[in-house]
Amino acid sequence: DDASGGGGGGGGGSPGGGAAPFLLFVAMALPTTAATCALWADANPAIEPPWSPTVLRRALRSTMNAFSSLSGVSGRSFWKNPNDDVDRVDATATVSVVVPALNEEAVIGSTLKHLASLDPQPLEVIVAVGDSSDGTASIAESLGAVVVKATGAVGRGRSRQMNAGALRAKGDVLIFLHADTQLPTDAVNVARRQLCAGKRTERTVLGGFVSLITVPDRDKTYWFLSTHNVAKTFYTVAAFRPKSFILGLRCLFGDQAMFCRRRDFEYVGGFDENLPIMEDADLCVRMHTAGPCPLSSIGEDRTMNRGGGSTTMSASSGFTPPRLRSPGKWIDNGAPPKGHDEARDGAFERFVKREVEPAVDWFARGRVVLVNRVVTTSGRRIEDLGGNLKATFVHFLVGFSWYLGASPERMVEIYNKYYSDVR
Repeated sequence: DDASGGGGGGGGGSPGGGAAPFLLFVAMALPTTAATCALWADANPAIEPPWSPTVLRRALRSTMNAFSSLSGVSGRSFWKNPNDDVDRVDATATVSVVVPALNEEAVIGSTLKHLASLDPQPLEVIVAVGDSSDGTASIAESLGAVVVKATGAVGRGRSRQMNAGALRAKGDVLIFLHADTQLPTDAVNVARRQLCAGKRTERTVLGGFVSLITVPDRDKTYWFLSTHNVAKTFYTVAAFRPKSFILGLRCLFGDQAMFCRRRDFEYVGGFDENLPIMEDADLCVRMHTAGPCPLSSIGEDRTMNRGGGSTTMSASSGFTPPRLRSPGKWIDNGAPPKGHDEARDGAFERFVKREVEPAVDWFARGRVVLVNRVVTTSGRRIEDLGGNLKATFVHFLVGFSWYLGASPERMVEIYNKYYSDVR
């Protein structure tokens, strides 16, 4: 995906070599061009040609609106196109909040009480407790949440817990919220504006908030990591997948309270349950590649596509069957087949990564957006990792390992080395 090439050349030049100025120019021009194209793509979800008057008008209007926001003047008065449906937000779209919580009795109560203050209220709050052994489930039930339990270690893992919660959800939109994270009080309407506003948002498949990492007990805020989290949403994709970046891919993480339409989530089969970590970034890539769920694929039965095929859930859960031939997940081949000879048959690979099939046309790919609203999340794991610098190093190590194709087995090793049992 996104292989990018470059060329170089040089004829006779001035003493000292003519390549260095050219390379410097390329190094400055590429990110500038990418950023300009990204602004165009964000402003034009319908992907008209860049020379189209509509594109130019919307880009200019977006620029004027940005300046008007800084000055405190409503941007709606600038270059308003009566054909745009920016105000046609579907206020009837329902929202389910899914909270994965493994042994989180210390924080789940305050999180659920905060959710009770949202205005408007979500349709439901679902707490997926996995195989928690503490009082997480009982606290959640006492506060009116729907509790999804699992028996044994098979139910443990944030991916499995979030998928289990999503299977239970009835809302049109899903918000995945960590147990130690708090949403803005208008989060339901924020999600509706990003996903349920007609043609303007039909290509948006996933969104997330700006996360502010705090430690309330110590009155401490991790400003460096919070700022870096925002920056890496953009620069990681711009650096390693520039073509996808231009067409709308951003890299979101779980502490940013990711949200999406339920049908789009089901279309790609949910989170990859073979990944113990980086399942959030993996979901961004797969939803971008698959694009929005075709409306023609909406049916009665609900299925969670867990690998190369699909697994039908109970009739009472009713899952929309995905129409993807492959959701782009890791496939677990289990143990080597009987009689496997490594010298004769080659090395056996337990996990094999599949690509999303079919991938939509590049200009129809899904948009992943970062909303300019803040969620607060706990810095306890940052402190467990040793503070800003060590946490940043660990995050880079984990991220690069995932990007370079480390198998789920390797990701489990990395996870167990650096992270406590928080999933």
